[in-house]
Amino acid sequence: MSFNFTSFEPCCDPSAVRLYGDAHCADSGVRLTGFNYYVSGQARYPKPMRLWDRSTGHLANFTTAFTFAIDNDGGAWTCDGLAFFLASADYVAPTGDASQGRLGLVDVNHTFNAAAADNPFVAVEFDT
Repeated sequence: MSFNFTSFEPCCDPSAVRLYGDAHCADSGVRLTGFNYYVSGQARYPKPMRLWDRSTGHLANFTTAFTFAIDNDGGAWTCDGLAFFLASADYVAPTGDASQGRLGLVDVNHTFNAAAADNPFVAVEFDT
């Protein structure tokens, strides 16, 4: 499997990427949030990707590269960040407040608990 997005025009084709929360297309890219406080957004590749073969136990490997910018629009708040995440096919985007240290991946009613079925993802955070 291989794919490459050099821009997001036409505006975020849903077969290529799906947007959730406050995410929207802007300037040939994706803006995950606006310049508001306590918001979060997601851009997700919608097709499942097999990470391991159950019958043989062989693991897949992958390489990814992306470019991003974190900009607070000259404001005093600098608590922004971005998380690259891999999630199970049944992962559901949070419907409540997923800002303020929750990486945009869990809402205020759930905690980060590796054993909980509520959080079926692994993430790498890029934070300011």
